[in-house]
Amino acid sequence: MNITSLYGPLTTISGTVSHLRETTTVSGHMHNGHGRISSRTQTSFRIGRQAVEMATNVALFDGDVITAAGVAGGVFQVLAVRNDVTGHVYTQPRSLVLGALVVVLSLPLLFILVGFVLLPIGLLVVWQHRRVGHAIELLRTTEPARLVEGAALPTH
Repeated sequence: MNITSLYGPLTTISGTVSHLRETTTVSGHMHNGHGRISSRTQTSFRIGRQAVEMATNVALFDGDVITAAGVAGGVFQVLAVRNDVTGHVYTQPRSLVLGALVVVLSLPLLFILVGFVLLPIGLLVVWQHRRVGHAIELLRTTEPARLVEGAALPTH
């Protein structure tokens, strides 16, 4: 997820999934058999004509009827999505414990200036956790989308 997806009001979008694509980006380095490798997964698809991205894998298929909660923009940034047929809700990864731990550990480190770097990171993780929670609540209060009887499903 990019930093611009953190801002803006939460809203929902409903419809049929099409053009589903999952990507995994692997990055890192190895040297003498040691190193650090990380991966980032992202799911991209369309709901109607709206391009949508979610920073995790979700078990959706072309033709699924869903409701997504997130931040509107050129590309709708999804924080939580509900499959309106199965009722299953998928969310972005979040960790309140990690955010709280970083905040608590950064407070005594403020005296040696390291805390000034760690504190905003911890607060951002806590805030993003709450934001995903608000997106889940928004999905709970939004009526499920219905597939119109006789409507054609999207084709590839």
